[in-house]
Amino acid sequence: MDEYISDIIVITDAVCGMPDANALQQLLSQLRSYTVSCSFIQLQGRSRSEACFGHVASCELFHFLAMATFGAYIPNCRCSIGVDMNDIHEPLVCSEDEEEVDDSELKPLNPFHRALLCWCFQNALQDNVHITNLVNEINPEFAQLYRKDVVRHRYIRSIYQSALHEILYIRLREGFTLKQVRLCQDGTRIIIVLSMPFRPLVFIDYTIIAHWPSDKKSRENITVDLVIQAPYNELKDLLSEGQFPNAVRQKLVKSLRNSVDDILEADRVLLHIHAFNTDPMFYRIPIGVSAKIPIFTVEDKTKEMTVFLGAQREQGKTFVGFWSSLCELSEKSWQKWVHVHSERIILKSSNVPFKHVDCRAAEEKLHELLREQCSFCLVHRQTYVTFIYGEDSNVPVYFYMIKVTLEPPCLILRTAFLGGVNSITRRDVVDANRRRLLDLRLMENGKETEALSVIRRPLERIMIRYRSIPKDLQTIVRVREDDTLENPKMLILHNAISKYLECRRRIWNLPQLNATSDRTTQLTAEYILSVLMRRRLEEGFRVAWTHDGIVGFCRQVIVQSGPALQQYVIFPPTKTNLKMCFDRERLPSVSETWASQTVRMLHSPTHSLHRMSCRTQKPFVLSNPNDYRALHADDNVSRQTPSRPLVLITESWSEPCAVCESKVLQSN
Repeated sequence: MDEYISDIIVITDAVCGMPDANALQQLLSQLRSYTVSCSFIQLQGRSRSEACFGHVASCELFHFLAMATFGAYIPNCRCSIGVDMNDIHEPLVCSEDEEEVDDSELKPLNPFHRALLCWCFQNALQDNVHITNLVNEINPEFAQLYRKDVVRHRYIRSIYQSALHEILYIRLREGFTLKQVRLCQDGTRIIIVLSMPFRPLVFIDYTIIAHWPSDKKSRENITVDLVIQAPYNELKDLLSEGQFPNAVRQKLVKSLRNSVDDILEADRVLLHIHAFNTDPMFYRIPIGVSAKIPIFTVEDKTKEMTVFLGAQREQGKTFVGFWSSLCELSEKSWQKWVHVHSERIILKSSNVPFKHVDCRAAEEKLHELLREQCSFCLVHRQTYVTFIYGEDSNVPVYFYMIKVTLEPPCLILRTAFLGGVNSITRRDVVDANRRRLLDLRLMENGKETEALSVIRRPLERIMIRYRSIPKDLQTIVRVREDDTLENPKMLILHNAISKYLECRRRIWNLPQLNATSDRTTQLTAEYILSVLMRRRLEEGFRVAWTHDGIVGFCRQVIVQSGPALQQYVIFPPTKTNLKMCFDRERLPSVSETWASQTVRMLHSPTHSLHRMSCRTQKPFVLSNPNDYRALHADDNVSRQTPSRPLVLITESWSEPCAVCESKVLQSN
């Protein structure tokens, strides 16, 4: 679905270090791109009555972060709220029967409800009452001086051939908010002033002057002014062309220039993509380009795009030159110019050995479906463009683009619509495409099977992936074990996901059947893992990824709160340094453990395994000691011995909502 407004509420003491100007702007850009509002609640005030070095609340910074993302900042005082925090006793009044609600019984929202539950587009323009009161306590004259010292400077003026709603759309997506609207020249022209916080007391204003009333179907000259508003001493530094010896001041100047350049570049891309139907050379598909013949191909090794032979003809150069710019856009910045809807799918695997998963048949079916629905293929097996025409018109009204990302069998289909296309039209197209995906079938052993599964959870963010077998089996959280193995970013992502998902690791010890050779044990281990693999497939799991014999499965389950993701990882047979033995209790199956939801970890991910010395005769357990086993290790477990036992390792991961709700349903 399209990205929607989400909220982050941070409970903090507002103590932090000096922010980096570039890092701060990058953070704000990401939050604004995904329309995330940050609200802060400061619970702790000053820890001491006197000055305390290193423990000073940065109220100004946190208020700015909340203001810049349309959130709220609630300090640990009554200056902003207006009442004592301990005297709030007004809950929201609700009734099961709305028809019998008496208006006199409804109580108004208290200040906390209004700050955290209500959204206002003018939050980005609010004054920092908390800081103003603090400065007034120290020096009232200085408080009035720094507010009156604010000046405005027009940075640049441009004239665009565009529509008013297109410019408003992209500016509001970038974090600008409406500051002022007025009509002039007897109501024939409109002046709209948009504003975006850049840093405390510094704003970037974007003034739009256009004809009124505006026609959405026509393009006209629109004048835009980029204005910097800041206190004089800061504005002088921001507009300076020289180099500062102070690195902090130089980074601040550079971050402003980068922000202005990003705004101008966004305007250029906006004018470019919305001009697709202004010239027939841009939307008439030339000979040599079609749904089956792409414009560009991507090299497997270099990932560089090259023009396909069919698109190199003279009459197609203008068409190719126009659409090539869309290939250069980063997916992270798509949200500025287009509405993005995402569909996560897992392709059907025809063969499931340990080292190779074959899903080429399902992938070919998918791309065949996309080729049938598109007007032309922009990038081979990656990007497809579809024109939508109006009634009795040969000129397209808008277009949408489908881009296939990630690696099979786990793929993401991102559908991008032009900004300004209404939600009903977008939803009709997305729903129709989803139905086509669900109806896609494969012939396997003379039977029709589903070619893919649609997942409604963010696979790309919560998918557990391994590039190697963990050396430390005593903990779920991983550290960098070898410079040549895991990428540090992969380990950081793994540890972050492990704090959210419920995990249980299972280790089975296989005794060596032949004293002279362990080949028999190896074959037995591979057979057991193949049986486990087939059982997971019968339970609805699908192969999501493989690497060096490690296979990851996932499936979607529906709980009361919505869809949830469950994952299962199978490692190849390996030898371990730990000596293990089984309890006599019967090992529960995965289906039983997920049905009863007893896989919840006892402790945090860093304590999922507890290793004790055998001298103290304390158990070494994997998770719950009452579940199925206890592991025992001697003091010299790190010593490499040729008689290390062969073990089987599997992991099950589940989202907390699936675990918690299943427990509640079972208890009821």
